[in-house]
Amino acid sequence: MILASDTDAYKAAVELFNKIIDVIPNIPHDFKFSVGKDMQALAIRVMVGIQRGYMIKEERLRYQRGVIADINVLSTLIRTAGERHWIGTNKHTDLAELARNIGKQVTTWKNSPGRGPAPQGGERSQNPGGQG
Repeated sequence: MILASDTDAYKAAVELFNKIIDVIPNIPHDFKFSVGKDMQALAIRVMVGIQRGYMIKEERLRYQRGVIADINVLSTLIRTAGERHWIGTNKHTDLAELARNIGKQVTTWKNSPGRGPAPQGGERSQNPGGQG
């Protein structure tokens, strides 16, 4: 079985979460506990969704769709924070790129539900029949 923590998508999600934690103090107080807290919660949901997608094969597609939805909302909040100059241009670009990459990886994962997600580096499982 492939561990989610060994995959590029999960590693990127953890990096995104860590970077979001770093920028939350820069968000104005009036929005820190709404927008900042939501950004943090969505980043956690992305990590949980990726993990569950690897663990619960029968419900993989449902978790994949949830991760994509969470990434889309998180991307909107990141864009808003950048447009309002709550976070610097470099940090905004880093966060947006990470979110975009996670979305691409999970979309690729979603487009091959019978085979399951590819492990890090694009290698396939050696288990015949695609069983994780």
